[in-house]
Amino acid sequence: MGKLLNIIASMVPSSVKKKVRKVLYNKLADVTVKIGKNHRFINLGFAGPEKMALQEGDVADRYHIQLYHELLRGVDVDNKDVLEIGCGFGGGCYYLSNYHKPASVIGIDLSNRNIELCKKLNLAFKVKFYEMDAENIKLESEKFDVIVNLESSNSYPARDTKFCSEVVRLLKPGGYFVYGDLFPEAKFKSFVSSLTAKGMVKLSEREITNGVMSARKLMDVDSSIANKPFWIPSSMFHDFMVTTKSNAYKGMADGGLHYKLFLFKKSAEL
Repeated sequence: MGKLLNIIASMVPSSVKKKVRKVLYNKLADVTVKIGKNHRFINLGFAGPEKMALQEGDVADRYHIQLYHELLRGVDVDNKDVLEIGCGFGGGCYYLSNYHKPASVIGIDLSNRNIELCKKLNLAFKVKFYEMDAENIKLESEKFDVIVNLESSNSYPARDTKFCSEVVRLLKPGGYFVYGDLFPEAKFKSFVSSLTAKGMVKLSEREITNGVMSARKLMDVDSSIANKPFWIPSSMFHDFMVTTKSNAYKGMADGGLHYKLFLFKKSAEL
């Protein structure tokens, strides 16, 4: 049955898949707010040996912020034009604007509900948020010094083709693409191959699976089941919250899924 469903899903046009995803993302945004999950940040978090200094009021979001800090390790974003593709509720843009000094920050997301929340939750800093498709971004070419993409590409129907092309198009020559997500190893390989074939150079690849799993435990996400909306099946809720009982967590534990961070650079000759 699973194989049959995968075959049927593969026959659905990308445009239809995106419409379904957009509706789902909007619903998830509403559920996330109602169950009291931390607002700006919805990433899985990272717990490592370094305990970064945080601004007053950000302690509750420590592990979410540390994931962005780890993602951008070694990348200078000060006085740079930065784009976050798949900005969620605006946490990454908040981190960029409050812990660095970029020249400009733009956050885009497919979900109009997410963008509404971004604008509502992030009034204290100057960031522009737009509702846009990651595979068809209505922004000018070679506009950005740094592009950020975290835990978003797993939902792109044409990740290895259209999305990769958009990243290359939007980056200035010599610009950087910082990327992090959770996948089986084979999907990372195809993504890297696609980017390098388009002229991007892979500068680093780091696995942080253990640090992500530690963060899920330290954040005690399992206790969130107590606030589960009655109409959501428990198994679905565990997967949505990525608790220690979720399929994603089990995949990390058994080695089938890897959480990796990448740094790419666009050739100055492109």
